[in-house]
Amino acid sequence: MVPDLRVQPYPVQQYDRLGIGVSPFEVMQGAVASFYPDFQEGGVVAGKMIARVLKGESPGTIPFYRLVTTKVAVNPAEAGKMGVTVPPDVVKQADTVVGGGAQPQ
Repeated sequence: MVPDLRVQPYPVQQYDRLGIGVSPFEVMQGAVASFYPDFQEGGVVAGKMIARVLKGESPGTIPFYRLVTTKVAVNPAEAGKMGVTVPPDVVKQADTVVGGGAQPQ
């Protein structure tokens, strides 16, 4: 997945609402926070599944895998514009903190 980072700002800003996204890229565009699956974990699991198929295993016999790692991204600056403070412990524990040019991990 290669996001187009030139997209319009997160649309909740025009409605004076806090936005909660589903990827760190939405936080980069103005959402206050996002909770999303670990994309790297998903890629590793998908690669292992593909390897099994390439070795001859039927895709129908491979069980569904639910990603277990959830990541969190926050944008305290956007929250502050709405009069909300992101608690320091949430910022400290977040996988990505957007602001000052931060990029998602």
